[in-house]
Amino acid sequence: MAESSPKTHTPYSANEIDFLVAYIHPENIWYVFPASFIEGRHSICVWPGSKRSRFERYREAWNLLKPASAQSAALPPQ
Repeated sequence: MAESSPKTHTPYSANEIDFLVAYIHPENIWYVFPASFIEGRHSICVWPGSKRSRFERYREAWNLLKPASAQSAALPPQ
């Protein structure tokens, strides 16, 4: 997840964004990644439906967009 300019690709920091939301059109699936998870990464490869994917916990994770005080269920630890 990087800002692009003609000469550089600089990863976003948690100071610049709160979430990255990605839509996988052929599968009609959304992923909601917190900035703290993607910070420093240049890319993320998702495999929808894979039992081995460590990203499935972020699939349709819209509850992450609620304020912390309003969240009733947190994601389990990795």
